[in-house]
Amino acid sequence: VVGNTIGEFDDVRVIVPDPEANVTGNAVSIVDGDTSPSTTDGTDFGSTHIASGQEVKTYTIQNTGTASLTVESVTLSGANAADFAVTVQPAKSLTVGGNTTFKVRFDPSATGTRSASVSFNNNDSSENPYNFSINGTGANLPAPWTSQDIGAVGVVGNAYYSGGTYTVIGSGAEIYGSADEFRYVYQSASGDCEITARVSGQQNSNPSAKTGVIIRQNLNANSQNANMTIMPNGQAGFFTRSSAGGSTVSAGITSAAVPKWLRVKRVGNTFTGYWSNDGVAWYGADSKNITMTGAVYIGLAVTSAADGTLCRSTFDNVTSTP
Repeated sequence: VVGNTIGEFDDVRVIVPDPEANVTGNAVSIVDGDTSPSTTDGTDFGSTHIASGQEVKTYTIQNTGTASLTVESVTLSGANAADFAVTVQPAKSLTVGGNTTFKVRFDPSATGTRSASVSFNNNDSSENPYNFSINGTGANLPAPWTSQDIGAVGVVGNAYYSGGTYTVIGSGAEIYGSADEFRYVYQSASGDCEITARVSGQQNSNPSAKTGVIIRQNLNANSQNANMTIMPNGQAGFFTRSSAGGSTVSAGITSAAVPKWLRVKRVGNTFTGYWSNDGVAWYGADSKNITMTGAVYIGLAVTSAADGTLCRSTFDNVTSTP
């Protein structure tokens, strides 16, 4: 007001604080309404064994707006929603600049692509509800192979087969000492037998992580066993436990790097570990007498040597002679 005159104003804007929801997976934004799952942002869970595998993804909800964001429970819907589960729900309220996380587990009930939609209601007027698609692939192992975790691992492992390659994902403290923790892909055998495989890839979850082939009396954590394994620290060796709950003995340690062929062979009660660079010329690491009776288990083993963390390894040229 100037004197008795009221001034005129144009283009008057009133800024109202407004919340703004944003979701990320693997630190990559997942836009509201996304229908193209990707491994980059964690919306594609990859392949998981249908009988005993699980894959868990963590997503972050961010409030990038200028007012508090209210978040309701995350729900799942879609064709295969039952194959997914929300295992951890997000916080209900986010201050400006705040964030919260939620987790979704994939546990497929059948082979092939399994899909669902993630949704949560919120008070962001332009993204309510916030939706995005997820999927995963249910995979299997060829008969007679099966898979399970051995010992009290911190995280459930996984295993699947595709195009001649076995992918084995395991947690666990070690395959050593008086008891083991690892992911096992196995079949039963009796009498003289052997297991051979080429380790084509190994994740470095810990310098002492082990990937290799193993023969065990049973599936107990403390079972007697003979294994030939390779480690990210540049070594491979033959490891044996002669009695249930006994100590593990290492022998034949050699410098080695992936890819590497490995073999354990049983003749009577004599177990021998071998390694090869090409699958043609084989070198014996060591032999050990171990009493095993009746049926035994032979197969592929992976331990992360960092319990609670998973180690992914790949095998090809897998052969067994029960």
